[in-house]
Amino acid sequence: MKHLKFILLMSLITTNVYADSTKARCDVYVNDEVKPHKVIACNFSQRQGYITINRDDGIVHDLSPVENAIGTFKDQNNEMVYRQSGLGTHGLIFRFPQQRVFVYWDSNFFDEE
Repeated sequence: MKHLKFILLMSLITTNVYADSTKARCDVYVNDEVKPHKVIACNFSQRQGYITINRDDGIVHDLSPVENAIGTFKDQNNEMVYRQSGLGTHGLIFRFPQQRVFVYWDSNFFDEE
């Protein structure tokens, strides 16, 4: 019985270590351009408020939450990044100093133009 309790306890602890991760599509807009500069596959992961966007072009965005500022992050270069609404249930928008990254949950989702 002791071993079973230990195994259950360890499984609960280890489940909190793993991040939620999903394949996604990232549309990258330079500054305030209307059309995306790049449309690329990416992986989005989130753990305890920290976010990683790992793009297939080799660029990785590591975002750390800013305390007491919902939707505000700092990237690995200590630059401010803001999460914005606008995609509804389709994804999230992140505004970096020089670009915006639209993360779509469904990597097959394409807007009709």
